[in-house]
Formats: sequence, structure tokens, C-alpha cells
Amino acid sequence: MKDPFKFLLRGLGVFSVVISGILFSDSKGWFDAPVDSNPHILKRWSSIKNMHEKNQEIDVLVLGNSHAYTGINPKHLSAQLGMTSFVLANNSSIWTDSYWTLREALLWCDPQVVIIESYGLNKQACYGAKPAHLVNQIRAFEGREDFKTKLASTPSLFTVEDMGKAWSQTIRNHHYLWEDREQIEANMKRGTPMPRPEVNDLYLGRFVRFTSGLTAESLAAYDSIVSPVQGALEVISPSNRQAAGWIADLCEERGIKLMVVTLPMYEKHVADANIWAGYIEEVVQEEMDGAPWLNLQLDTNYTQKPDFFENTLKANQHMTRQGSIRASNSISQVILKKWGDELEFRRNESDWIELFHEAEGFYAYNCPASDTESPSNIHVIGRNFDVGQLNVLDASVYADDESGEKAKFLQFRLNVASSGQRILSGAPLRAQFRFRVGDDAEQRGVVDISKVPQLSTDSVYVFRKLIRQEVRLLQLESLAI
Repeated sequence: MKDPFKFLLRGLGVFSVVISGILFSDSKGWFDAPVDSNPHILKRWSSIKNMHEKNQEIDVLVLGNSHAYTGINPKHLSAQLGMTSFVLANNSSIWTDSYWTLREALLWCDPQVVIIESYGLNKQACYGAKPAHLVNQIRAFEGREDFKTKLASTPSLFTVEDMGKAWSQTIRNHHYLWEDREQIEANMKRGTPMPRPEVNDLYLGRFVRFTSGLTAESLAAYDSIVSPVQGALEVISPSNRQAAGWIADLCEERGIKLMVVTLPMYEKHVADANIWAGYIEEVVQEEMDGAPWLNLQLDTNYTQKPDFFENTLKANQHMTRQGSIRASNSISQVILKKWGDELEFRRNESDWIELFHEAEGFYAYNCPASDTESPSNIHVIGRNFDVGQLNVLDASVYADDESGEKAKFLQFRLNVASSGQRILSGAPLRAQFRFRVGDDAEQRGVVDISKVPQLSTDSVYVFRKLIRQEVRLLQLESLAI
């Protein structure tokens, strides 16, 4: 029998050579995957770090999966709260993963509020991940860069068999040797790992995927199919339940307000929504000390609006952009009602205004206090004035990244309580103006301006209309509903 000590040394030597080779290959990026056309997972971390370097604090951090980053609009949420909101969510993430995401995010920001979307509080366990879920889990893991946090999280997120795939591109993509030699050659020619995306603009984590809702054909199909989501079967895994407690404890330790949100799917898409809600409520009450929970799946103002939902009959249905704006509106109202007296707001800070004043949704909730404070992209027609029974908080014309370069919005914000009952009718606002189009002669005309439900609240109704860039409004002559 050979000397076991020498045999062990040889084994260790071979192991060391293999590990060294893998580490060297990873350091050179030889087995890096092709460039993602929209690397939104990496962009989120790059943006958080960029904001940290610029001393732009994140006040509201949103965790979750694709339901969160398609269903919550951080620019609108920021505008209504007067705080900076960021969505740090990843495809297929469950709450175990969200906990470790939060742990690492707190190295780069100090949020006042953490919101976690509940779709990841499900029966999925990391150890039982399906192949597609495992791929997304590895992508989320790869997006993080803090070695200590990643090392601590590895046993919670991966089996021993999958740990090597999570840590090493070489192990994960060694099949390129016989399937994609061209990619290896391109990587070796580059000589360094694939660079992470740089983010210098205002990127707050949203990934716009769906801009139109359910079609008539899809709505008709619901009458002949079983609901794609069976709420009674949406039980919660022990690992996700445990992660709920971890998240709550971490927020309490750091003095962070914690809120749970359930973003909705279309009402016929989900069966036994009340039973499903019961599963979530038990976890929120027992593991999260009864944190505020906004369950929009039980709100017919959402679930009966086809325009709010992705046109799909598959189980995983997301919200559209319009749905995300409305959901952000509701979330902000809960935050303001629950903690409005305890939070630090930034709407009067010049740096915050400079950061957000061109972003979509900003002027739906904010107006310069005086003409001297007005940014260049807004003209305030008037502030706090009455026309008949209508009390106008402000009227303005502005351009932002939603209206585009060749158009602008005409907007009136009305105080509901002080505007009489006629405002509740749903009729459009009729405004008569003197105006010019380019260098043409002065004209007079009436504009019908519709209420925007997604931007309105119980106390403030927002009426808005797109107008051409060359139209100059000279004077408001009358206003009525």
C-alpha cells in the first residue's frame, strides 16, 4: 500500500492546481457570458454605488422580484413622497435572497423605509430551485460584490453542488469549451473580466417591460380556463418564513421602517385570493411583528382594471406601466399616513429637486413655491387660486422625460375638499386660453383636460393633457367642469 500521507499530498497538489487554474481563469474573465443587452441586475448595483459616491441617499428601498421592478415606479414613488426611492429587485428572487440583498445594500445606503413585495414569499426554497430559478438566483448573486456578505449567504442560497457554479464563471460556463469557443476567444482577447455597466443618469431600478394591458381575447379566455394562480396552493416555505423574521430583525436593528406590499394580478387570474392572503398575513403577524401590509390583490380598484396587467394567461403576470404608477401612488399614501411625522423629507432640498425635476411624475406632486425657484422645464400659470367653485392648488405647463422632446403637459392640480361636488362627477376640466402656435397670430380656444386617476389621490385630483411643444399659452381666461 502506498504511503497515505504522500497520496494525500498529491491529492492536495492536484486540487491546488485545479483551484488555481479556476481562480486565474475567473480573474481573466475567460468564461464570462456574452454581454447582456440590458443588464438591469448589474445596473442596479452600479447605480446604488454611484449614488453613494455622489452622497445621494436612498430613503426608500424596495425589495422583491420581477413583480416589484415592473409593478412599482420609483420615480413616481419618489416624487409623491419627496424622498428618493430605489427598487433593488431581481428575477425570481425569494425572500431568503432578498434578506441577503438587503444586508449588502445596507453597506451602500441607509434607507428610512424598506418595502418588500410579497410574491417572493412563496413555496420556493433555494435548495429546491428549478433550473430557471437557479440561473436567476446565480445572476442575482453575481450582481453582489461584497465578499464577506456573499460568503456568509452562500449556504443559505445554494446546495454544495451549486456553490461552485455560483462563485465561478469558469465552472458555470465550462461547456463553452465545446459549445462556444468563439466566446472564449473573444474573452481571452479582451484580457479582463467583462466590465460592469456604468450608470451616470437617474436610474432607480425600474425595468419597463409592459406598456399595454390585457386584450379582449385574453379577457374572454378567462371564462374557459382554470385560474392560472391557485391561491390555496401558494403555501410558504419554512426558509422564506425564516427569512421574513431575518428581514424584520435587521430593519429593527437598523431603525428602519418596514412595509409589506402585495402587488395584484387580474382578479380572474387568481383563485382563492383570500386563502392566499391568509398565508401571508400569518407570516407578517408572527414573523414581522405585524408590519404594515398593503394587499392590492384584494382591492377591486386594481384587480378589475385590465389596463393594469400584462397581457398573459401564464401564472406569472406582471403590472403594466400604468398599473405601476397607480400602485406607487397607493404605497406612498400608506407611508405618509403611517410614518409621515417620523420621516425626513427632501422635497425642499435644492439638490434633490435638481435630481428629480425632469423625471416623470415629479410635477404631479410638486410645484415650485415661487417663480424664482422654478426650474427651466416648468412654467407656472398660477398657484392657489379659485375659479368659481374650483380651488386650484397650481396650474402649470412643463416638459419631462415622459412628455418627450416634442411635447409638454398642461396640468391642473385641484383641491378636492375645497372644490365642490361637481369635481367628483368624473367630467373633464374645461380651460379657455389665449394662446399662440409658433409665430402665428394670437388665438383663443377651449381645452378639455382629463383627470389622471393614476396620479390623483382622495384629496388632490390631477388633470393633465399633452400639448405640442410650439403651443404657447398666454393667459387662462376661464375654468370649469
